[in-house]
Amino acid sequence: MSLKTNTTDLSAIIKTKLALVDGEINDTVAYEDSLPEGLDLDTVKSVRSHDKAYVPAFTHAAQAVVFDAMKADSEVTSVKATTDLHGGDSFSATINRSRSFPVPGEKDKSTVTVYGATSVSYASAAGKNAGELKKVLSAGKEQFAALAEK
Repeated sequence: MSLKTNTTDLSAIIKTKLALVDGEINDTVAYEDSLPEGLDLDTVKSVRSHDKAYVPAFTHAAQAVVFDAMKADSEVTSVKATTDLHGGDSFSATINRSRSFPVPGEKDKSTVTVYGATSVSYASAAGKNAGELKKVLSAGKEQFAALAEK
């Protein structure tokens, strides 16, 4: 089970930026110093800032569109709105005409109805490389097991 070349190459760059001090590694430069040529930290920060603004704005706009649809058609009870962000990230909001929830602490199973109940979901591509991360974790276990045998 070998790691991808881009993982090992990037790891080699990052390793040169890390130092173990008082039993911890507290990095502040490896991410920026490992960015691909032509991509600077200001651009990354701008994208993240835009995402922070975009997600609630998208949700607000989707709620407005769904409100108009529900106002025009009583049969519309739930709509899922999805948007692609960047690099495989996505965000979705499910807007419901109404939704009932149990009242916390009530033994009689009382419910409260919330109108315009909206649930959201964010999927990050950075977390989707689970196969490669699993390989890294497995290789680490093997490496440390060999160290323990010495």
